[in-house]
Amino acid sequence: MNPSASRVAWTLMYHGHTNVKLIDVGLNQWQKYELPSTRQISNRKKSNKNVHFTIRADADMIKAKLLQNYSRTVIVDARTPMEHMQARIPCSILDNWEEGLGPNDETMKNKEELERDFEEKKKISKDKQIICYCHSGARASHKYLQFRLAGYNNVKVYDGSIIDWAQRHNPIKR
Repeated sequence: MNPSASRVAWTLMYHGHTNVKLIDVGLNQWQKYELPSTRQISNRKKSNKNVHFTIRADADMIKAKLLQNYSRTVIVDARTPMEHMQARIPCSILDNWEEGLGPNDETMKNKEELERDFEEKKKISKDKQIICYCHSGARASHKYLQFRLAGYNNVKVYDGSIIDWAQRHNPIKR
């Protein structure tokens, strides 16, 4: 469960590819079980939907949420507790991306487990807008996929994450 794979999946979605899947086994395991694979390139066209506008957040969007009543928005830091304590976007909550992994850390938790974690442990309801960030977007993309698997529909990734936030001289909570 390398978060870089999630970043690739999110990037494909951002560019309008709507049928993106992330398998939670390695290619060697996939081939071991003789599951289908091909080296052929598909000629299918990408969707014309403006998906990228609905799944990406930027610093200006987050600042606007912080200035207004942001009670309908939850800013989720997908980094480690240590990183979160060192520097974070004000009002963000910690939900380390690894908390969404199963017991062997090789697969994602199932829909019900993720849903329970988000709703009961983190108190994040499905009517909220979720904005995930991390250091540079990879772990936030994994957290994005966890929320989507759990049935959350209004989820975005701040792909610039804390690096972009700090470089713009935005406030940082320590």
